Amino acid sequence: MSLSITELSLIAELLEMAHDQFSNHCCNDYEIKNSKEHKNLLIEMVKWNVNQKIDKNARDEINDIENNKHKMLDTANTSLMSFLANRCREELKD
Repeated sequence: MSLSITELSLIAELLEMAHDQFSNHCCNDYEIKNSKEHKNLLIEMVKWNVNQKIDKNARDEINDIENNKHKMLDTANTSLMSFLANRCREELKD
């Protein structure tokens, strides 16, 4: 099942609203299950955050994700919200 244009637009809008609200919280930690799919998602998020210009900090963050052996992966919920909102908007362009 694919999402409609209206659904993708609403998801992107709601994620951006949530990002604005969550960014005012003192703690924006978010944990997701450590899986290959989640690692790839977080790596793509890091690349998106730096506009595909991988500097030392981004490379270190990617290495931390790739080498994580814990059950959970840590990220910032606000970064993930922005990234996923952008992904929804990219889908709308296609």
